[in-house]
Amino acid sequence: PPTGMPATLTIDVAALERVDARDMHGGEYWFPNPSSTRLFFAPTARTLRQGEGYYSNTYLLLNSGFVGVTDRLTIGGSVTLIPSSTSQIGYLTPKLSVYESDEVNVAAGALVGYNGFGDGDATRQFGIVYSVLTYGSPDDNVTAGVGWGYVGSRLAKTPAVLLGGATRVSRRMALITENYVVSSSSDTEAILGYGVRFFGEKLSVDLAFLNSGKDPVFPGIPFVSFSVKF
Repeated sequence: PPTGMPATLTIDVAALERVDARDMHGGEYWFPNPSSTRLFFAPTARTLRQGEGYYSNTYLLLNSGFVGVTDRLTIGGSVTLIPSSTSQIGYLTPKLSVYESDEVNVAAGALVGYNGFGDGDATRQFGIVYSVLTYGSPDDNVTAGVGWGYVGSRLAKTPAVLLGGATRVSRRMALITENYVVSSSSDTEAILGYGVRFFGEKLSVDLAFLNSGKDPVFPGIPFVSFSVKF
């Protein structure tokens, strides 16, 4: 070393983090997907790890929070905050992982809601019970599920079917689709969702469109949401 310089150099390392080989793309590190537990609105079969959580806001009116109680149990809640209204809609969304591996995840859950705008107590309770399967990695996956809706004590005779998926096309962007087939005794309706998600390590923003399979409009009804993971 030059005269007067120490013979050794001390380097302080704050932390070391292991990087999975699948997170390297062309020599560039892609941080973990912060929103792998959901599509736009629907859940995937992946759950938050214990102690993880996130806050999300949709249309600036629907506020939601989710937390990993254990590695297999995620519990969330949502409530509307509509200005000048004394009645709001709220619901709880528990989700339990019943099987998980690197590529296949299966979960069951429910949306247990209360409709403050309903007419009479019987119609104020609403929700859905469901099961969902996700195949693929957190970045590239397909999700399919079935759910039975209910209002009051009346359970739907036929389930709604979910088919969706996501693919990460760059370090900070993914393409997402979320689609439903809803049947009744007299009709069957397809609801389509498609758009993009921009994200960093904690923050994600969804810009998408919703449409009807029977009477589509171009480009669709805008859907805007953001979330912050903690």
